[in-house]
Amino acid sequence: MKVPLHILQWNATSVVNKHQELEAFLLINRINIAALSETWFRPGVNYKFRGFNISREVRTDEKSGVVLLVKDSLSYNVINNLYRINDLLQVRIQLMFHNRTQLSIISLYNSPTNRVSAHDWKNFFNDIPKPAIVLGDFNFHHTVEMSNWTDVKGRNLLAATNETNFIFLNDGTPTYVNKRNSRNVSAIDVTFVSRDIAHLFDWRVDPDPKGSNLPLIIKANKSCTVYHLC
Repeated sequence: MKVPLHILQWNATSVVNKHQELEAFLLINRINIAALSETWFRPGVNYKFRGFNISREVRTDEKSGVVLLVKDSLSYNVINNLYRINDLLQVRIQLMFHNRTQLSIISLYNSPTNRVSAHDWKNFFNDIPKPAIVLGDFNFHHTVEMSNWTDVKGRNLLAATNETNFIFLNDGTPTYVNKRNSRNVSAIDVTFVSRDIAHLFDWRVDPDPKGSNLPLIIKANKSCTVYHLC
């Protein structure tokens, strides 16, 4: 049986109070992997999602936090000893396919106040085993990503990804909508992939908003499955 690779990317602004809603979403959309940011998990508390293994990084103040939920039928390894950026929360795994190929998947969160240099971003992306997908709330602004202006964070990030052969799957659709001012939109949630696998994935924003940050669905092409990466 072919099982398609479906990935959810979402800044949940607290997974804790959306647990049942999230489990239903994972089931209905046949999600195999969920890259979640701003989880607000409490350190030391064992959270469970039916049918999924959890890799996570949390902060001691119980805010922010990132998680990768991986379907328990999938094989993966946690990636250690990669380039670290100060105050950048990240979880890193390598998905193992039956045809002996591997896919690095990174879920991250960069706070609005954490300004990362182009040099650090370049080292970060260069150090990731390829092929790779990097999903997260980068909290940056750039005119190529639905913003009316480009800030230093956006300039540094896109300069680094251009140099390291990563491109974004986003199609210009907003990923963030301010609930108090619907005209205030941006695309601070970005899906980067190494250029060699960009053609394998379809990207869309889920039409059912569950907060200011909208869920993103990344689906592999029909010939690619959780057991065989094209």
